[in-house]
Amino acid sequence: MTGTALVTTPTGESAASARLDAGGTAWRLRSLIAMGHDCTRLARALNASPGTIRRIVSGRSQTVSPQLRTMACQLWEAWWDKTPPRRSPAQQRAAAVALRQAERNNWPAAAGLDEDLLDQPGYRPWSNYRPATGTGPATDPAELPPCRSAAYEHAPIETEQAMTDQAARTGTARRPGPSRRIQTALRAISDQAHSAADARARARGWTATTTTGRLGLQSRTYRDPRFDRLPTRRPATAELPAKKRP
Repeated sequence: MTGTALVTTPTGESAASARLDAGGTAWRLRSLIAMGHDCTRLARALNASPGTIRRIVSGRSQTVSPQLRTMACQLWEAWWDKTPPRRSPAQQRAAAVALRQAERNNWPAAAGLDEDLLDQPGYRPWSNYRPATGTGPATDPAELPPCRSAAYEHAPIETEQAMTDQAARTGTARRPGPSRRIQTALRAISDQAHSAADARARARGWTATTTTGRLGLQSRTYRDPRFDRLPTRRPATAELPAKKRP
């Protein structure tokens, strides 16, 4: 995941008061709204006021605190493919309001977000709102794990190179995010679907070209290299008769 742009560059004690661009946090929360989680439910999970969450998702808040961004990332990891419970009429109404808000504003679910670009200021997803059924009910906000330590919240956001260096030093790598895991699964499905055709192409010495669509599914184009050795023929053009002068 790429680094998040800092609005200020904090050093020492001023790191606790640093503000981060709210774009990535807004899209994470919007994608949860597209799953049916309303602002009041999100606010309970993030220990914030519903008004704060509404200002973020509406774009009126341009910056957020590092702590809120960290908690939003953790909540997104926990709920990105989960729907809210709909056991009571009040829960059903809250989920319906959230889904209408997401549809009205064309906010996609987490699968439509590009994590490599999500935290860059001005990011806009290519995907549109689509109804999502999810993989099950989300955990109750009271049962979510606590936010990480303040030292992590106020630390500078890691860049891709910093995460690579840390993985090389410790032998561990950060768990990929939701959209990247979905893309990996889609590639695996495509490879499995084309496995038989790929084997026949390799046995015959054909070349295979892989292209990736917008949803992550791949397609194959096979070509016999003997076609490249055929002479190129220009199409015969009929000569037009010369015009007679009057």
